[in-house]
Amino acid sequence: MKIRVALSLWVALCAAPAAAEMYKWVDEKGVTHYSEKPPPGRKAQQMQSAPAAPSAPAASPAEAASTWSDKERDFKRRSIERDQDEQKKRKKESDERQRVAMRREQCMEAQGDIAALNEQRPIYWINEKGEREYLKDGDRPEAMRRAKERVEAYCKPE
Repeated sequence: MKIRVALSLWVALCAAPAAAEMYKWVDEKGVTHYSEKPPPGRKAQQMQSAPAAPSAPAASPAEAASTWSDKERDFKRRSIERDQDEQKKRKKESDERQRVAMRREQCMEAQGDIAALNEQRPIYWINEKGEREYLKDGDRPEAMRRAKERVEAYCKPE
């Protein structure tokens, strides 16, 4: 009860200056003045005071809670989106590192094949039966051409 009385007095005191009369007048030098009282012996124009702008209504506790819950929900959503973006970025970087490593490995393998083909020694591989199959001398130029193509494809910088 005492709080309501004090609040009412405070509102009344704050509203009093807003209701005060204002006068506009010009002095002999042509300077315009505004005051609460008209100047003695001069003509002054009484100003209409504009009504005070209504202040924003105070939010009820339920509205304030919904505002905070909305803000919290937005914050969580942004946090989740940020985490997902970071995961995508890390995956993309990981995929890129794997791709570069694979290209490097294929490049080294192709360069090793060229070196082995240039040595003119017997080259073989193990087939599905576990037997050695040797590269024929007539197939050596074709194998060299394929190895050089792989070097061009995998060893050039991107």
